[in-house]
Amino acid sequence: MASDTSLPRLTGCTGQPGIPQLRFRAVIVLVTLLASACGVDRIVSVPPGAGNRTIVAASGEEIEVTLGNAGPALYASPPQLSSSAVTFESVEVVPPYTPAGPTQRFHLRAIRVGEAVVQFRRMLGDSVIAVVEDTIQVR
Repeated sequence: MASDTSLPRLTGCTGQPGIPQLRFRAVIVLVTLLASACGVDRIVSVPPGAGNRTIVAASGEEIEVTLGNAGPALYASPPQLSSSAVTFESVEVVPPYTPAGPTQRFHLRAIRVGEAVVQFRRMLGDSVIAVVEDTIQVR
């Protein structure tokens, strides 16, 4: 008599896949979802600079633009956007905190294919004392 050394079937009493098979399938689905989501949540980070930059981002990506200040002036929030290809999400003051003036990080999101010119207006009271203008191309 030959003995059967094959692995037991993983089925429940109704012939349906058993718990180990269902867990394996759930893990595969979860890994697939996480892998596809990772591409959308990338952040395009733009360090402090002179402005007049061209930034390229994919639709759905977050864009971070960091601007430094000197003195009491701050960049106005929200910045001016020339089109709906990009939307403003938030702004924050980030370290290092220096007596020279705060560093601000603007969070934008690329929404749809197109181009948007973003104007960051540096304000002292009601007066615009400087403008940083960047172009964002959404692909």
